[in-house]
Amino acid sequence: MDGQNLSIYPKHRGYFNLIGLSAELVLLIGLLEVVGGFFLILGLLTRITGLLFTIEMISAFIIVNISNVVILPEGYELGLLSIPILFMAISISLMLTGPGRSSVEWNIIKRKLIPAGKEILEALK
Repeated sequence: MDGQNLSIYPKHRGYFNLIGLSAELVLLIGLLEVVGGFFLILGLLTRITGLLFTIEMISAFIIVNISNVVILPEGYELGLLSIPILFMAISISLMLTGPGRSSVEWNIIKRKLIPAGKEILEALK
């Protein structure tokens, strides 16, 4: 898929080009955020989705800080730049803790991607 054919995302494609990324990433990042968001809501592949979101937020923080495109108002530098750091911390916590008790992965599938989490919680009972 050619980046120039992504005409349904002209505003986002222009922003990605402005910060030095290819236009194809608009679709890839959009899919990651929508599908990953549904996975997190349902509680499916929580650790893998958390890892992908962590990588995305690290990349977003680095690229936006390097690009110097985002003009930060005086006195708000840390406030605006802390949003990707906050999302990264949330993603890391999801990656480490895994799915909760009300998730599909925990109750219905009963799959253990990383089995230590469930055993530790059951041992604490």
